[in-house]
Amino acid sequence: MNSLEMDDQLTIINRSKEHRVNKQLIRGIPYFEKMLSHGCLESKENKVVLDLDENAFKLFLIWLEFDGIFIEMDNVINLCNISDYFGMDHLIQDCLEYFRIRFSIEHLPLVIPQVTETSILINSDTLNAFICRHFLKIANTAVWLNYPVETIEYICTLDLMIYSEMQVFEAIASWVDFNADSRKCHLARLLRLVRWCHLKEKDLFKIKENGTFESSGFEPKSCLPTKHNCDCISDRSLQNCFIIIEKLEGTDLRITVLDSNFLFLFNRDMKLDESISLNLFHDEHVSDIFYHSGSKAIRIDWNQNKYRFFKDTDFRLYVKKYWRKPLGFWPFYRCTIRDTTDSRLINTHGHEEFEYWLSKLMQTTNEIMKNSRLHHWLIKLRVTVLSNNIFILTNNLEFGKFNVPDKHFKKIELPKLAEEYAFKYESLFLTSSVDDADRVFLTDKSTKNVFCFNITNQEWSLIGHLLQDSCVYPYSKWSSDYSRDESNKLITLTPALLPLQMIITCLNHNLNSVR
Repeated sequence: MNSLEMDDQLTIINRSKEHRVNKQLIRGIPYFEKMLSHGCLESKENKVVLDLDENAFKLFLIWLEFDGIFIEMDNVINLCNISDYFGMDHLIQDCLEYFRIRFSIEHLPLVIPQVTETSILINSDTLNAFICRHFLKIANTAVWLNYPVETIEYICTLDLMIYSEMQVFEAIASWVDFNADSRKCHLARLLRLVRWCHLKEKDLFKIKENGTFESSGFEPKSCLPTKHNCDCISDRSLQNCFIIIEKLEGTDLRITVLDSNFLFLFNRDMKLDESISLNLFHDEHVSDIFYHSGSKAIRIDWNQNKYRFFKDTDFRLYVKKYWRKPLGFWPFYRCTIRDTTDSRLINTHGHEEFEYWLSKLMQTTNEIMKNSRLHHWLIKLRVTVLSNNIFILTNNLEFGKFNVPDKHFKKIELPKLAEEYAFKYESLFLTSSVDDADRVFLTDKSTKNVFCFNITNQEWSLIGHLLQDSCVYPYSKWSSDYSRDESNKLITLTPALLPLQMIITCLNHNLNSVR
């Protein structure tokens, strides 16, 4: 190559690779145009040294030469970072659009290695918040079973939103059992990611009887009671809460957070903001709360004290686009509607996406209505799921439990009321919490009464009343007068998993406000 040709070429050394690019061609890039126009030292030497992802940089050079590029999930984040570094806004938009349309949980093994704290398309904090928030959904899909061990390990180290460490163990065990011959060698390594000192005794006993656990030879070490050498970090089960949503004047709402025992933690008065993005990925201080058997949802920004509801069309797209029907769903369909096969539900535990699909299925077509043994009440319904039991309340106020393995429906009497009062379907909703897997809650929003059905003894009890300060008051502390005058309109009482750091921040804010 003669000196004239050399002067027309720019040498780019990226990490260990060297590339030669025509200067006229590369002047279309703002980063290089500025460098070449201002006579920078690198341009005088016809050499630039960079430290960018090499595979993505090669794609960038291909795009530069041929004015086209083949974006894939294993390079889109790094390519977006390079585009930002070079000031290529239109290429950034191409990457953003590709990721928005194409991303699914199947791509986590490709996305995780690319993200950093500063990556443009999605950073590690946002990705981790997404994984933590949706761990129970992810672990209940066939996709989870096909992840590489590195992805399983990465996920299980996070502050996952779970009801119990038992759920982390079950997710690990299901992954290992799916291909036991090649995966058992990873079991002990993965079991260290269970935070053993936060397990309840009954769960620890159950785990030790598990065949997969027994074969591992792993001996869990609890750091209790001293905890001076505790490496279990935070208790992930503390993220299990109950949410009360009340309507105030105009469009204002009051959101109250209770712990799993219905003890008051904090509340916030929220303003409506329709500009809040409904993107799947959002910051940790933003929460999606599902209620009314998974058919309604609200997005809450705890930092800004703002909210917006999901419209029905937004919600359907959200569920259908990102979440496949859970494992065990179609066997339930065949069992309930066709009654021709064995069935099972795996770790559903009241997940909002399961309840969404279940509600839609049970009201979908005339064929389903005709073939179902339960067709006479499948008009409107509320459902909540606990383990292998589906609790159903119909629009004609029939309440019962469908046990999936036994394929058996048992009708249950609703709680008794004073003679002058009666339940109205429109005022009732069901909910449950996995943390108390033997309890189903029935809330009457017209009276703000909360009833509890104890699955063990098959009895109803009136556990409390939702007063204006949004505490759940035990029956013994309030009058039996159901017509209590309260200005706030109750929208829902529902379980939710909230980020632990967000709970701590809000509690500290409340303490500082009192001082």
